[in-house]
Amino acid sequence: LVTIEDTRANLTADELVGESEEARAALEALVRARLLVIRETADGIIYEIAHEALIGGWGTLRSWLDEEREGRILLHSLETAASEWERLGKPRDALWGTAALTRASLYLDESSLRPREREFLSASRRAVARGRQLRRAALVAIPLVLGSVYGVVKINEYRAVQAKVEERFADANAALDEARSSMESLRRERHDAFRRFDAHESGAEESWAKAVELSADVDRHYKDTLRELEAALILDPDRDDARELLAETLYERALLAEQEHDPRRVEELRERLGIYDMDEAYARRWSAPGLVRVAVRPRGAVVDIAKYEQGEGDVLRLVDERTLGETPIDRAEVSPGSYLLTFSYDGVAVRYPLVVERDDELEISFDMPPKDAVPGGYIYVPPGRFLFGSADDETLRQPFYYAQPLHQVSTGGFLVGKNEVTVSQWIEYLESLAPAEQDEALPQSEQLSLRRIADGGWEMRFLVGDKEHLLRRGVNMVYEARERSREHDWLKWPVTGVSFLQARDYASWLASSGRLPGARICTEWEWERASRGADARRYPHGDKLAPSDGNYDRTYRIAEANGPDEVGGEGRARSPFGVEDLVGNAYEWTSLEGKDGEVGARGGAFFSDPSNVVVYNKSIVPESFRDAQTGVRICASPTWAP
Repeated sequence: LVTIEDTRANLTADELVGESEEARAALEALVRARLLVIRETADGIIYEIAHEALIGGWGTLRSWLDEEREGRILLHSLETAASEWERLGKPRDALWGTAALTRASLYLDESSLRPREREFLSASRRAVARGRQLRRAALVAIPLVLGSVYGVVKINEYRAVQAKVEERFADANAALDEARSSMESLRRERHDAFRRFDAHESGAEESWAKAVELSADVDRHYKDTLRELEAALILDPDRDDARELLAETLYERALLAEQEHDPRRVEELRERLGIYDMDEAYARRWSAPGLVRVAVRPRGAVVDIAKYEQGEGDVLRLVDERTLGETPIDRAEVSPGSYLLTFSYDGVAVRYPLVVERDDELEISFDMPPKDAVPGGYIYVPPGRFLFGSADDETLRQPFYYAQPLHQVSTGGFLVGKNEVTVSQWIEYLESLAPAEQDEALPQSEQLSLRRIADGGWEMRFLVGDKEHLLRRGVNMVYEARERSREHDWLKWPVTGVSFLQARDYASWLASSGRLPGARICTEWEWERASRGADARRYPHGDKLAPSDGNYDRTYRIAEANGPDEVGGEGRARSPFGVEDLVGNAYEWTSLEGKDGEVGARGGAFFSDPSNVVVYNKSIVPESFRDAQTGVRICASPTWAP
């Protein structure tokens, strides 16, 4: 039920189960579990996987597909060959030969094949057997007579086959021309959509919808090209020009899949490409390095580089660590991929996540912070580019995540808090205000409230379930329902129950008091770059989230255990820049790029599920909104650089 392109196939019950009662029972169980759905079409009842997201998101299915990759590629060829054989009226010259049949016996379980494919293989074996009999007969028959008759027959057959091959080539080239023409239109539409998104213009989503439609058209034309070329090769396996054009088409289709940020389809297409890329020319083109120039000041900063690689459990880990040299670096060849550069000078280290594309030419240029210029608790994010938005299915991207389509944008340099603002830091702010102003700035929600008590101290009222906790300095919060991380200093919690307007006033106080010059609420671009670095990862540390990677609804698992944790907890996910507490614990206010008056909350909170804590998800809420799950992280403009 999964095609070679990792999309859903539509099959009838007979095609799926044949006469197998076990297979029929399995089919019924999958339907009952809602993993498969039944649809009625003009051709009858068909079955398909309930949602395309299951193909990538259901781990068991994904592992089966990966384990049987070679067999799936061969099965695709078999299905194409059997369909073509049937369409042509089942001629003998469209059957498989000995080599293809040998591969089929090695990689395919014939009991699981559909009737048409089994019939095709049986006919191919009979044809091969007849061929052997003819060759044996030729040894004892009259050689000249048999040779002349056989030769005439073979010449006529060859001419007929070549005519069909040329017809297939013509159809393939026409489909490829359509794909390339549509690709040019797709590039223009994508460029226009991204320009509109980045300029905050109206019509961006409409333009992107056109790009999505064009992308499907391009891919369909590439699929048509591949089908015709594979059919040509089935008819004449010796056509090297068909193999070359197949390789070129697979390469271009893999580039399209990469552009659409579909790594599994990229991998699938590159594996198919390897079958036809005999001299590995396309493999070399795929891996063509980018050129990186480093003009970071001052001269003499040491530049180290390491590559991000998908590790066990979809966690990204750094490998191949090495030193590039000292600045300036005129040009360094770097293979395509996601990297972490580290710049070190005079005891100061700056991290710089970077995605290098094939044939890239880019320059990294910024001023290193002077020693002690970055305040404690803050991290410097230098100017640079990164991938912003979501590559999820369109049914999730905009209506669920409220995210733009994934594309490259750039930010200037900025400072970002390593952790969320804590209750203790907010109390310091409150104590600087006049009593009337204090009342306006107090954190408040149904679940919590902070107030000043008679002895001049502060008291936090916090509800967990139906139980109210009254917390004062020296009185820790104890989560009785938790098995671990039970006791907390509530003063080290992220402050929550504050609105965007209150958070903005807090940032203004930091700036005006000299505690953090240039302090402000982070923009959504700054927040997302600080979270994900430069690549398309879903979480700060990779693409899979463990319960211990943050404080969200699966961390402690029961409602009576849900609540804030102290910031900076051990073992929590950290971003490539070293920023912490970006997964759960408390939502963080951000200003939306180019949308005055609209604000967003990012990062999820202690009640959020994994889909809500992805780095590109945001909740759009009023500036005055307050609840026990929404807090703040501060950004600032650097003082040492323009």
